Amino acid sequence: MGIWTKRFISCGILLFAFSLLKASNPIFVPNKGQYPNKVIAKAPLTVGDVWICNDGFWFQFYDTSDIEKLHDRTHENQIVKAHVIRFEFIQANFSQFELLGNTSIEYYNFYCGNNATKWVNNV
Repeated sequence: MGIWTKRFISCGILLFAFSLLKASNPIFVPNKGQYPNKVIAKAPLTVGDVWICNDGFWFQFYDTSDIEKLHDRTHENQIVKAHVIRFEFIQANFSQFELLGNTSIEYYNFYCGNNATKWVNNV
């Protein structure tokens, strides 16, 4: 497959992913320590999540019917079918990325393990 074909396919996937982002009207949750260091923010989509990182974007798509089965707790060993498409931009630095747009009155609390220093509140 030629370089231009790969670029064309990548642009198509990126446009598709951003159309999902617009249709979902997401609210970005900023990283206050609850995600890995390279993550700036995360937003839910109707079919997955989008992650804004220091060097690009990650689109995580999953089968929503698999997620629903997890919420029902009727399946002990549920497999979730998913795909991640990662767009890494060479020499990019989105660390000064500013989150603008939709705001929300809701907030999130993240508790990971028993170490209270790793917990993040009111994000």
